[in-house]
Amino acid sequence: MEYRSPRTYLLLLIAVLGCILQWSHGTDGGKQDNYSLEHSKEFDNSTAHRIKRRTQSQSGFFFPIAMYTVRHHKPPNDRGRAVRPETWEYRGQYFYGYRPKPNSGRRRAARLLAAGLPLLLAPLLSIIFSFPVVVPVAQMTAVTTGAALQGPLGAPIFGRRRRRRRVDPPPYSPERKARLKELEVVSDYLHQVNYDENQQSRVMVNYLQCNGLLSPDDHCLERLSCEFGDPANEKAPQLERTVTSILLGHMLNNEFIPKPFKKRLKAAATHGRHNTGQCNKFFCNYVDNNWDFTSTYPHSQEKPAEFSSGPQAIPAHPSIQG
Repeated sequence: MEYRSPRTYLLLLIAVLGCILQWSHGTDGGKQDNYSLEHSKEFDNSTAHRIKRRTQSQSGFFFPIAMYTVRHHKPPNDRGRAVRPETWEYRGQYFYGYRPKPNSGRRRAARLLAAGLPLLLAPLLSIIFSFPVVVPVAQMTAVTTGAALQGPLGAPIFGRRRRRRRVDPPPYSPERKARLKELEVVSDYLHQVNYDENQQSRVMVNYLQCNGLLSPDDHCLERLSCEFGDPANEKAPQLERTVTSILLGHMLNNEFIPKPFKKRLKAAATHGRHNTGQCNKFFCNYVDNNWDFTSTYPHSQEKPAEFSSGPQAIPAHPSIQG
């Protein structure tokens, strides 16, 4: 048997250990390639090159919320046991909650109906009610002379001071008295004129055509019809909704207005009924750009109860129902 020195065994052991270390280093290097900074083109999930997921745009925003609880421990007065100290324990959380964005269209919807009346349709009111006599001559004479009106508009049942104040003539200026006198003369004249409904309808159509309101490019009347059908406008004042119903009814019953325009009005009302707060689809320059609510309604801030009285049942005109 050949004799080998311990040095030989030591060299063999070192050689075997070196082979094992080299083999393990090679396998580790192969695994390390997957985690190196040089990412392959097949898979790149770094922060800078991560593929964005297709998600829907959120209609809201996140806001911070802080929640905490407080526990108070007060030991009882028991001398037989070990007295525990009085403790206050606070446990809190801080996270972000989700809140949907407010719809600006719904916030402005209750005021847009009021905006269209004085800017667009005040001349139409004068056209509609200029031929039939609306104000009786007796009432016009009473207003002009300052006498008290009898009947349902007379003095109230209770309150002497209110009754005395109602009987006293209002302090009209000379200019206003002259204007009321002119209205009385016009009212007397209209009583003697034969009323022609066709003439009134033609004047109304001429006014709409001259102002471009019947043009396919103008959507102001469609905007008004849409706002009238919008459920968000149920809190609008009853007077404005009633006047709007009368005006739209006269337009739909006018035989001289083109039928395609009437279909546009009905389609706009249907759109407002089923898409609340989205009547800005019908752009109107008078309402969207040139409307100042303060100048139109200077006393609106003094009477906010008109919009806070809740929904009111307004009878719509028969021609725009359905």
